[in-house]
Amino acid sequence: MGIQKTCAGALVFALAFLSCAGSPPPESGQARLERARSANSAAQGDRDQASGGSGNSASRTSAGSASGVGSDSPAPEITRDRTGRPSWADRPDSAYDPAYYFAAVGIGSSRRQAEANAFGNLTGRFGQSVRNDAKSVETYKQRVISGVVDISSNVDAEQAVQVSSSMESLIGAEINDVWNDERDYYAVAVMDKAKLIPVYRGLIDANLGLISRLTDVPAARRATIETIAAYHTAAGIADANSVFVTVLGMLGGPDMRPGLKTGADYIYEADEIARLIPVNVVVENDSEGRIRSAFAAALSGAGFRTGNNSSRYVVRARVSVTPVDLPNQPNKFSRFVLDAAFTDGNTNSILFPFNINGREGHISQSEADQRAIRRAEARVREEYGNALQGYLSGSLPQN
Repeated sequence: MGIQKTCAGALVFALAFLSCAGSPPPESGQARLERARSANSAAQGDRDQASGGSGNSASRTSAGSASGVGSDSPAPEITRDRTGRPSWADRPDSAYDPAYYFAAVGIGSSRRQAEANAFGNLTGRFGQSVRNDAKSVETYKQRVISGVVDISSNVDAEQAVQVSSSMESLIGAEINDVWNDERDYYAVAVMDKAKLIPVYRGLIDANLGLISRLTDVPAARRATIETIAAYHTAAGIADANSVFVTVLGMLGGPDMRPGLKTGADYIYEADEIARLIPVNVVVENDSEGRIRSAFAAALSGAGFRTGNNSSRYVVRARVSVTPVDLPNQPNKFSRFVLDAAFTDGNTNSILFPFNINGREGHISQSEADQRAIRRAEARVREEYGNALQGYLSGSLPQN
């Protein structure tokens, strides 16, 4: 009997962990994004109208500035030479006092390239660890937008994340000015310390609260796939939080590193939970047990115990091999199709589907069939473990 192909993301479980009975449905991530962009656009218009603009200098553009957050920082002291070249183009610290701002310049053949380079150079000022962990922050931003990570309790922090989502930049960074010398574009990216310290502090606190709720699991529910998925989600938030804590410290905020757990800490705990969970494997049309052994090996590599017929979790799979008629080919070919699903017997639901197919050939049909089975076995061993980890980490696998 064929297996129904149903996609159910692991992060649904994480959201279930955080839901409260009787509470109104939360505003969607996209709706919050539009609200943040509207607020930021209105604030940007006010700034542009106030600054006017002259020569080849372009207006300020934001990459995550939280509207409504005031700042006591002095205005930048920008001077221009007789050609209109701004002082920040050569020495950003001469215009943006380092006591109050982080600033960096980017140069490019287009405005877009100059702004991207400015953001990258600004990120570099926070050290190699922040640059290396930039991917975790981008993943975090996308989870906020999708509603998986809900920090709506802190409006300023959420807006800063939402507005910066379309650019690879530190949260709260903004392009304060752009200048063109008729050959290259120059952009200056700026972070206002006084404005952003409360934003980062609120962001970190919101994330710590979210991690606490994700990992506060009753003992009776601990040995479940839902809990493993929740810990993987917590790990991603913790990795981003480590970057935020570093940035906060360099902005002049409090040192929040003591006692802070890393993403690796939560992944370790997720692996420990997996060792408590038995998973059975049932495969149709697997006369020699090759496919079952491949799945069992992949599950063992992911930390799960070998299950039996009474296990709550079962990987149910079906493999089929059929001849393929290819005109003008002296060899015989066989096509394999393997459909599998990681299922939860308590809820009768498919948690994670896995589907692969391929074709193998030989001079004899029987050997082509055997090659197809061996290829299916090899692909399960090579791909299933990583695909399962991707599911548990919150992203559906790409087959």
